[in-house]
Amino acid sequence: DWTSFLHLAGWSPFKNTRVILQAWAQHPEWPQLVLRVIKADLCAWIETQFGAQDAWRLQNVDYACGSVPAEEKDRLQNQIGLHLCPSETEGFGHYINEARSVGALILTSNVAPMNELVDAKSGVLVGEPHPWWWQTKGDLFMPLAQVDVADIEQGVEQILLLSVAERQRMGRRARAKFLEDRAYFLNAMTALEESLCQDEIRIEKLQPYLY
Repeated sequence: DWTSFLHLAGWSPFKNTRVILQAWAQHPEWPQLVLRVIKADLCAWIETQFGAQDAWRLQNVDYACGSVPAEEKDRLQNQIGLHLCPSETEGFGHYINEARSVGALILTSNVAPMNELVDAKSGVLVGEPHPWWWQTKGDLFMPLAQVDVADIEQGVEQILLLSVAERQRMGRRARAKFLEDRAYFLNAMTALEESLCQDEIRIEKLQPYLY
């Protein structure tokens, strides 16, 4: 479905779910957003702001609170083509890699490491580094992304201007880059393992994978 959007808010507090919902609340004309939330405190905030169950006020948001079975998560990720991943920061980027692996068109933050996984040919980049960039997640010395409602609006409107064929083409590019990165990683790990099995680090074998 290349007309609906998906946002899976897992356990991380850095997913910018609040900003996404605030943007959707201002645009009842936008397509459907499928939103799944796990954290109880985030669910409480959402339901305070936008209502709960029969009192839910956002007609173009399919919202549910609670854990999502793996089969349902896989179904949603594969069925919906437009994934919203505007993270403040990512450790490994597994969330974005899942979206890349299914060939989704991804909206994410224009800050590393998010924009190292998605570029302007395979997705839509929004936001900028936070001015207080040294305040980072845990021990990761990386800037936080600052993404506000206007950034989400700009990114979603940019996607809506694309034809379905263009969205599909960008999704295919995302998957192709995922497969390329995956092959690179597996080859690098194979070279490292071979070197370790020989009881020495063979720099000449590892050189292609060193930055």
